[in-house]
Amino acid sequence: MKTLHSILLVTLICISTYAQVGIGTTTPDNSSILHLQSTDSGLLIPRLTYGQKLLINSPATGLLIYQTNNEDGFWYYDGTQWLPFKTTYTFNNGLTASGNNAQLGGTLIQETTIDLGNHDFILETSSTSSYPGDFEIKGNDRTILKTALNENYIHFGDNFPYLGTSVDGTTLTTIGGDNYTIDVVAGFQSNSQIGGSSIKLGSVEYLMDGIDEIYLDADAGFHPREDQTSSFGASLGSSSKRWARLYANDGVIQTSDMRYKNNVKPLKYGLKELLQLNTFTYNWIENKIQKKQKQETKIGVSAQELLEVIPEVVKTHSWVPLDEKGNYKLVKNKKLGVNYSELIPVLINSIKELNKEIEILKQK
Repeated sequence: MKTLHSILLVTLICISTYAQVGIGTTTPDNSSILHLQSTDSGLLIPRLTYGQKLLINSPATGLLIYQTNNEDGFWYYDGTQWLPFKTTYTFNNGLTASGNNAQLGGTLIQETTIDLGNHDFILETSSTSSYPGDFEIKGNDRTILKTALNENYIHFGDNFPYLGTSVDGTTLTTIGGDNYTIDVVAGFQSNSQIGGSSIKLGSVEYLMDGIDEIYLDADAGFHPREDQTSSFGASLGSSSKRWARLYANDGVIQTSDMRYKNNVKPLKYGLKELLQLNTFTYNWIENKIQKKQKQETKIGVSAQELLEVIPEVVKTHSWVPLDEKGNYKLVKNKKLGVNYSELIPVLINSIKELNKEIEILKQK
């Protein structure tokens, strides 16, 4: 008995003095507090089920157990949650392993949904390179969509991701004299061809600029959002942004319904005013092909003469949008325009006058 007490006393003194315990060895490693050594047995960590693990009250950070069900294996508590010890992982469905890291890249093996909840999904670049990495979607035989992050631009189509960016930053002057900096945000072109690109939209297309919204549908074709009943309405072209020509199968229809007119008075213009006008043949100075004036000969009248005789048919000013709140301003046109169709009533009056003279001559 005295011998046993002596052994225990020596052991306690050793533990107290060196703060090291050796089991299976009399020379515990200096870096250890407990040194186990055996050639035919091991250390058995407490074995708990998943449910028992969750019942541990206030687990200490670093607490270690062996879980025996669900995902069995060694688990440790990191101060916030229980985590498993894993040495091998299986990555699929768009993830691949690269050393000890998991990285994006691979084949989806199932339909995959990302629930954004209340958070945004953002792709951005921190690169300072002139050509940072871009986001690209490819189809069977060509690119469908590709970004050009260095240009703040996105392109739909193949092999030409910078269509239109050559005008980025240049100035656009409106017919109202306002200057705006052009910022191209998207382009549509396929296979690097000038023609062939096709953009398919819904049954009713809607182009919105905040002032004059434009629709394209099967019933009315290309038309403004609202019925344009005043000089403030949307125009097709302007005095300085003119179309070369307009082809139509059924002519140009101008509303002339008397139910929508007021201040109706008989027209006083007639043969007298018509005889003051001169007619001309001419060529447009600006119309040239390959720097040579090869345009056909035109016929017409002088807007300056008409302005003195029948000023109502001469377009000298235009109402242009001032802002997106419905305010407009009257701007002088750079080029005078003539509404030739409004000369028809003058021609009608002139024919009537001539007919009266003919009838008088017949009576003589």
